[in-house]
Amino acid sequence: MRPLAKTVIFLGIVTCSIQIVNAASNLAAEIYLNKKYWERMTWQKADTSELWRAMDWLPFDGEQAKTSTITRTRKLTLFGKEFDARLGYDNDKIENKFFVSLSAKASRNDCDELIKELTFVFGKPIASDRTFVPLMYSEQNYMKMVILDYQWDIGETRIDAGCFGSVTQDTESRKDTLDFTSSIKYAHRSATDKLIPKFALRCTRKMEFEFKPGFVREMPDLVIWVDIRSAHITNASNQPISDLHTFQADDREIKFKISGTSANQMKLVTEYTLDRVTGSLNAALTDLSYPNVIAARIRGRCDKTDTIEKKF
Repeated sequence: MRPLAKTVIFLGIVTCSIQIVNAASNLAAEIYLNKKYWERMTWQKADTSELWRAMDWLPFDGEQAKTSTITRTRKLTLFGKEFDARLGYDNDKIENKFFVSLSAKASRNDCDELIKELTFVFGKPIASDRTFVPLMYSEQNYMKMVILDYQWDIGETRIDAGCFGSVTQDTESRKDTLDFTSSIKYAHRSATDKLIPKFALRCTRKMEFEFKPGFVREMPDLVIWVDIRSAHITNASNQPISDLHTFQADDREIKFKISGTSANQMKLVTEYTLDRVTGSLNAALTDLSYPNVIAARIRGRCDKTDTIEKKF
């Protein structure tokens, strides 16, 4: 065979191979945005599905988490942006253990655009803005954790998307810097908790001192944000006020503790219980100098409010 003919055949093979790879890559990208695909997904056999069998997956050789195992990885382009795509499974599950995840460095504009595109494909999501301020030195000097969560249920598939990062007073207005991480995860409904959006409560309060039975003192309303997914209570300025690891919530009650110091430097702990059915508030106030003695009891009623806004 003449050299020119061999060259033409070789170039044809290369071109065909590139086309096959590109087709496989496009197929994988299309699957992520195919609502019907996720409606039909059988998660018990996810590793035999079209996405798992798509070309271009590479073995994953990075560090593994304790709770899950990543098996394969690849680069993938969605909405014109490159994501790290991964296939994996939860270590403690037998059925419906598989998941697929995507992540990318992003700007705040990228995050907003991602959710807009996913909403167009999958419909209106459950959404929760769980942003909070762990450090506030002043109104003009703070560090804010931005946490935006979105969730869709498509058939037996639960899709979680979000954006996470931190900003300061100097960087919050910059919408085009890569200060955030955007992510999407696809798994069976049983593998991820249902997203409960953060909600606001306004609670009346009256205090009765144990050593003065019948003496009741009016207290300011307790105005709070309840973030069940993050397991904390924040105030109107989105600063956490509940003590670490004290938040508990189920269908019936919400419990948490708030520690503080009184005007005369007494160290106090208030243990709150909010009844989610009746709306009642009950709390016990303890002086840590006498930890086994309840100094006062607080009673009131909580009602949901649409939002919390400062009056001035």
